[in-house]
Amino acid sequence: MKRKERETFMSSKHAKYTREELIQILQELNEALGHVPTKKDVTSEIIGGCHSVFGKWVYALEEAGVKIPTEKTLARRAHRKAKWKKLHKEMTRRRSAKLREKREHTFSDN
Repeated sequence: MKRKERETFMSSKHAKYTREELIQILQELNEALGHVPTKKDVTSEIIGGCHSVFGKWVYALEEAGVKIPTEKTLARRAHRKAKWKKLHKEMTRRRSAKLREKREHTFSDN
């Protein structure tokens, strides 16, 4: 399922708010409070909606433009993504090697 489809599915199934409504709520709260809204500043429905649509609270804040990720945060995310990509590649390679070995062993027994 693609990201947009997942967001539409999740937001329609689990949240009472659309992506645009959540962004607007967070932007209005930011202006009214004079600081970046925290989870204590909103209802559990809004928190749940943000988690359903954006994945994490901080991603919702970033999407709304009320919290800009620092260079350090972006670098950390890129490093984490590269690490998981490398791990996935290694696991796929190992799985392929095991399957090849199993096939060779099966054919040699016959």
